[in-house]
Amino acid sequence: MKTPTLILSMLLLVAGLLRAADSSPLRVLAYDRTIPAALSDDFTRNTGIPVVITSASSSIEAADLLYDKKETFDVVIVSNDVLRAIRDRGGLLPLNRENIPNASRIRQPWFEVSGDPAGKFSLPIDVAAMGILVDLRVSQPDITGYMDAFRQQRPGGVAVMVDQRDFLAAALLSLGASVNELSPDNLRAARVIVVNWLKNTAPASKGIWSDNQPQAFQTLCKGLESDMYGAALIYSGDAIALMSALPDRFKWVNPVEGSLKYMTLCAIPKSSARPEAAHKFINYILDPAIAAQIVVAPGFGIPLNTPWSKMPLNFHGNPSNMEAGDLMDHFSVQADITHEPRRELEEFFRSLPDPSAPPAP
Repeated sequence: MKTPTLILSMLLLVAGLLRAADSSPLRVLAYDRTIPAALSDDFTRNTGIPVVITSASSSIEAADLLYDKKETFDVVIVSNDVLRAIRDRGGLLPLNRENIPNASRIRQPWFEVSGDPAGKFSLPIDVAAMGILVDLRVSQPDITGYMDAFRQQRPGGVAVMVDQRDFLAAALLSLGASVNELSPDNLRAARVIVVNWLKNTAPASKGIWSDNQPQAFQTLCKGLESDMYGAALIYSGDAIALMSALPDRFKWVNPVEGSLKYMTLCAIPKSSARPEAAHKFINYILDPAIAAQIVVAPGFGIPLNTPWSKMPLNFHGNPSNMEAGDLMDHFSVQADITHEPRRELEEFFRSLPDPSAPPAP
C-alpha cells in the first residue's frame, strides 16, 4: 500500500509535468508575412501559450520542412497543394469544430474551393489569384492574357512577380493544358513559349530572380513604383497593395487563358503535441479583427462572413467586392510539387538558354 507521502509526491510530480507541458511553445509553420509577430505576441498575452513560428518562403520550403526534414508542428498554415498532400498521407488531425467557434463565420463556398467541403481537416484563411497588372502610363496594345502580354515588345518589358512554377503554369494555360500535367509533350511546347516570353521580361525581373524571394519582391515593387513597365505578371495580393499605394496607376487583367488560385489553409498535424492549444490558436486567427490584420500584408481576401470578408480586388478589373464562388471555375489549383514534379520543374528551367529565370517555388 502506498503511503500518503508517496502519493502526494507522485501528484506533485504529475502536476509539475502538466505545468511543463502547458508552458511548452506552440509550434506553428506559416508562410512569410502570414502571421505578424505582434499577433502571436497578443495571443500569448491573452492565453499564456507561447508561440514559436517557423516561416517558409515557398511551398517547396514548407514541404521540405514537413517531408524531408520531418520537423513537427502543432499548427500548419500553408497552401492548399501542400496541405492536400499531408491530408492524403493521413497526416492531419480531424478538427473539433466545437473548439473553433469562429469557424462558423466562414462561408460555405470557401470550403468548396479549399477541397475540404466539410472542413473536417482544414479551414481556409485567405485566397489570391495570378493575373496581369497593366501600367496605364504606358501607351501599348491591349492586354487580355499571357500571350498578349509577352508576345509583343512592350515599353519597359513585362515585370515578373511569380516563381518558376507559376511562370510555367501560365505557359501551360496558354496551350490549353492543365497546370498539373507535366508530360514531355506539354513541357516541350511550353518551353518554346517560355523562351520567347523571357525575351520580353523587364530588366528588373532578370535582376531580381533569385532564391531570396522577400528581397526580390521588394526590389521589383520599387521598380514598378518608380519605373515604367508595360505590365507585370503578379498575384492579386501584391497587385492590390500596389493599386492601393498608387491609385489610378494600374489596371488588373484577368487572363483569358485562365489562371491559378492560391489559398492558404490552417490545420493540425497528427504529430501535434498541443492539439487543444492548436484549436485555440486557429480560433484566434479566425477572429474577424485578427483575420483582417493577417491579410493586410499580402492583401489577400478572407473568407469570413463579416464586413472584412470582401476581396479587396476582384479579378475583373475593379478594386471592389468579390466572393469566393467567383474563383471556382476559371481558376486552377496546383498539385503537390515535391519529389518527381519538382525535379522535372528544375530540369525544365535549367534547360533554358537564358540563365535568368524566376525563383524556385
